[in-house]
Parts: sequence; C-alpha cells; structure tokens
Amino acid sequence: MALELHLSTTTAYHTILIAKSSKDSASHHEPTPMYHICSPHRAAFNFKTTKIARIDRSVAHDAAYHFTSKKSEDIKECTEYGSGVVEMARINWGTLATPPQVILEGQILSLKTTGIMKSDTVFEGPDGLTYTWFLGLHTTLSVEKDGKKIEVAKYHEPFSFTKHPYLTVQPEAMHILDLVVTTWLLVTMRKQNNATAAATTAAVVATV
Repeated sequence: MALELHLSTTTAYHTILIAKSSKDSASHHEPTPMYHICSPHRAAFNFKTTKIARIDRSVAHDAAYHFTSKKSEDIKECTEYGSGVVEMARINWGTLATPPQVILEGQILSLKTTGIMKSDTVFEGPDGLTYTWFLGLHTTLSVEKDGKKIEVAKYHEPFSFTKHPYLTVQPEAMHILDLVVTTWLLVTMRKQNNATAAATTAAVVATV
C-alpha cells in the first residue's frame, strides 16, 4: 500500500510532511507527522540552506509542537524543539554558478541531470539500482529494474491554491524513504525555480 506524505503548507521548502494512508481513514487513526522541512529567512526568498529532519513518533502527536498547524510560522528550526526532531539532511542551494549540494546522513549525494534541458535527476540507491526523477506535468520517480522502468513515487500538485500538495511513495521505494524525500525536495524546488525564471524572462521580453 502506498504512503501519502501530505504537506502541511503550500510550500515544499518550509513544511511538515504528514503520513496518511487509506488505513488511517478506515481505522480512524490520526495521520502521523514524519518529516520536518525548514528554510530559515524564507520570507526574503534568499534562503541558502534547507534542513530536513525526521520527527520521532514520541513527539509526532504532541500538540505543543504544532506539527499539524497550517501556519508556516509554527515551523521552527529543528534545534528549537528540544528533542524528537533530528536533522538527517540538508540542501545547500548554492548560486547561479554552483549547483546545489545535497547532504544526507553526513554524505554528499552524487546526482546527475539528464533529459531535455537537463531537467531530469538521476541517482543510484543503496540497493545499486538507478532512480530517475522526471519533471513533466507531474513530478515522478522511476527505478530501472529487470529492464523495466517502474514508477515508485509521484508528487501531486493541485491546481487550486486552497489545496495542499502531497507525495505518494510506493512500497518498492519505502526502503529508501529518506532518500526519496530529500531528492524530491531538490527537484521540486528546481522545477519551481525554473518556472519562476521562465516567467520572469517572458515578462521582460513582453516589455521590450
């Protein structure tokens, strides 16, 4: 059964990923906050680092942590919570001249870009298999196995600003869930930045 990670806010770079599944609805279980994503100084849109942390089950449903709040201001630096929110990865976004650096569990990830306009991102999992994020109408992650490409994750972006997006992860990728979440954030922000740059260029051309 697929895992759904719902964003508590509408912005991927500053949110809580809350795990939901059909089992939750059937058994009336409360959805569980799993990942904490924080980008300091985001208001100026010039943040240099985004930190990703795991949320321990011991604090996931603690009302004092405000994990299920839909307010961005309720998301604090993981060190401010005291315990139960442990950083596992960070993305140093770099500059126009340098690519982002992704660090997971103290190791720098080796990522390659392929496809048209270098829009797809490829990495090798700890299982030795090749995974590729494709940026199209939907952002999807596929793995090459036994000569076939299998979709193992998909980012659902609603067309309405009133609805929050969510990431679906299939059972085939649950053993690399931390890696999926970390690389998903990278490609999602890259897609957003590309769209912003394209819109800015179009606006400039229109005024000429």
